[in-house]
Amino acid sequence: LVTPYWPGVSVDVHRGWLIQAVAAADDSGDAAMRTAVLANHVGLAMSCADPEAWELVEQLPVQSTDPACLRQAARGLCNAADSAVWLGFYERGADLLAAGRDLSARSGAPYTEHSAMGTRLLQQWWTGRWLGLDKRCEDFVAATADMPFIASDAYVVRGLLAVAQGDWGEARSWLSQQGTFGTEKLPVPLGAAAAGAVIRLALARQEVTAAAEHARAAWKVVADKGVWPWAAELAPWAVEALARAGDGAGAHTMVRNFAQGLGRRDAPAARAALVWSRAVLTETETEAEASAEGRRSGLLE
Repeated sequence: LVTPYWPGVSVDVHRGWLIQAVAAADDSGDAAMRTAVLANHVGLAMSCADPEAWELVEQLPVQSTDPACLRQAARGLCNAADSAVWLGFYERGADLLAAGRDLSARSGAPYTEHSAMGTRLLQQWWTGRWLGLDKRCEDFVAATADMPFIASDAYVVRGLLAVAQGDWGEARSWLSQQGTFGTEKLPVPLGAAAAGAVIRLALARQEVTAAAEHARAAWKVVADKGVWPWAAELAPWAVEALARAGDGAGAHTMVRNFAQGLGRRDAPAARAALVWSRAVLTETETEAEASAEGRRSGLLE
């Protein structure tokens, strides 16, 4: 209930559940339960780029002698790593990931360890470690065939690689999870990244109306959740789609809501995406004005 990744429920609801979970864990006196709640708190805070997120990571009992506490601490580290990578803290995310995977292996938490491998693929995508990445994604998909949710990171990364390589047919197949997992059920940041790539493909094919429709639907998922750093991979393409479709007001609203939602949060990837989105808006408006001026000049000749 505290974990914010799933579509639908607003982040404010998750924060409310966190307050109740912390109180219940404290009342229980159970160290493993308190660590489990702390691990969820870490994931929520880091996802939202809350200022206390990094301090919460330091509170994880990674030196505990209780195996149950260690497994929850490992989950907290891996949650933090995943969220940090989405924020754009690639080196810090890699450090957390290494620590989380090591602790997962030592404490006997195979599910957490597998989940961390998906985060590693995302980190390698964003840091340009593309050599052999396609095969690593495909191997991971094969190894987690009975766990389609865990494999979802690999599907999206493989799809993003296909987009970058111009293999559009392959891209659509991978981005749609090849039918193994409903894209509408994807974790919000992963769904937003996949949607951004699909919109990019539609724009490249001059399917502007379809791109705009997809942009509005994907944007609503992020906006309903309210974790604005997760709009980073979607925003520039969504703004371009609406602007090119003639919905300048909608594009402006997207940029304004993104900026307001992000506020002063320390989220490098989202901040770069906001600058990019504003630039796209300016570019498309300049092109539209130039086109309109050209038409007016033609009428006067």
